[in-house]
Amino acid sequence: MIAEEWGADRLLALYRAVGAADSRAQAAGPVLRVELGVGPEEFTRRWRAYLKRELG
Repeated sequence: MIAEEWGADRLLALYRAVGAADSRAQAAGPVLRVELGVGPEEFTRRWRAYLKRELG
């Protein structure tokens, strides 16, 4: 979903930023905002919509 909506470069940047963080769990929200421009709630909404479209 991330590669489709934001592009492969953003997906790679997201993985790198989360991987470089001291605490991955704490980094997820800030990294989503920086790399994708959305917070965890918006990302979750989009993820659920994507799954519904893809899997029915």
